[in-house]
Parts: sequence; structure tokens; C-alpha cells
Amino acid sequence: MRDIGPSLIIQELEKHLPNMKLEAFKDVYPTKESTVTIPYNGEFISMLLGKEYSKDQIVEILSRV
Repeated sequence: MRDIGPSLIIQELEKHLPNMKLEAFKDVYPTKESTVTIPYNGEFISMLLGKEYSKDQIVEILSRV
């Protein structure tokens, strides 16, 4: 499924700001970035959000960020 959110935002901006200039850009990394490890407290996350999450659920959600 293709994410259409950004294109909808651009359409709204163009509609309300006709003189706006948009430029495309792309991040290019010559070498692959190393893996980043982020420590977290699963109990704190569940308490903060008011819902129980398993370690696998937390890791899956954070990997999308």
C-alpha cells in the first residue's frame, strides 16, 4: 500500500499557497549506517500509554519509526 499522506499535504499546500515553491530532495548515504540500539523500559511505556505491550510489539512499533 502506497502512503498518500505526503501527496495530500502537498495538494493542500498548493491550493492555499499558490506562490509556494517546492523542491525535491533525497538523502544519500555513501555507506550503510550502523545499527542503532535504543534502551527502553517496557513497563514504563505501557504505563505511559495505558495499554500493555509485549516486547515484540514494542520492538516492531519502534522499528517503524
